[in-house]
Amino acid sequence: MDSKYTQVKNYLLSIVQKMEPGAKLPSERELIGRLGFSRATVQRAILDLEQEGLVFRMSRRGTFVADPRLHKSMNRLIGFASEVRAMGGVPGTRLLAFELIEARGTLCEKLGLKEGEGVYYAERLRLKDGVPTVVDHSYFAAFALSGVTAEAMCGSIYSFIESHSGLSIYSADQVITAELPGEEVARVLELPAGEPIIKMEQVVCLADGRPFEYTISYKNPLRYVFTVKAYRQH
Repeated sequence: MDSKYTQVKNYLLSIVQKMEPGAKLPSERELIGRLGFSRATVQRAILDLEQEGLVFRMSRRGTFVADPRLHKSMNRLIGFASEVRAMGGVPGTRLLAFELIEARGTLCEKLGLKEGEGVYYAERLRLKDGVPTVVDHSYFAAFALSGVTAEAMCGSIYSFIESHSGLSIYSADQVITAELPGEEVARVLELPAGEPIIKMEQVVCLADGRPFEYTISYKNPLRYVFTVKAYRQH
């Protein structure tokens, strides 16, 4: 491995380990002046740290120490609160909207419902250690949320469903894309203009095969990492 690159990366690591999340690192020009190495070597080291989730860059503003990002395993179906606690963080939820609506069009298709059947709609801002991390737009078939309250919507919906409705949650079909967020999503997640976002759509089914949840989630890419365990077939 390039010894100059290793020196730069180790130097940056020593800085990052002493700084708080959100703190700004020295500029590329400053680092070049301090270390005497080329811009390409400095940029390569910064890029590696960014890919490892240790720093993040903002256009025209610089490079900053990252908050440890949530690692969402695509091999398990667990809720946001469980993901945060597994990382040693404190989960939080702000309920931005909550109402009972009638199924129409896409909702009937996604949830296997008839026109006019009840659906609970909830918009929730999910926080890790008080920091906006995810915005969920969720639609739940009314049969799965019998007796639900606004307070329950701020907790673990999956735990509520399994304990209060006696239903067993089994699987989810998920589609992940990257796109530019709308102004409202960017504002709520405190993202800079032009920053792409992770969009995930999922339909969650019960053990008996019935779909009960359709959710569109917008996840802050500076605070989220997706992991998948893959196996080689022989």
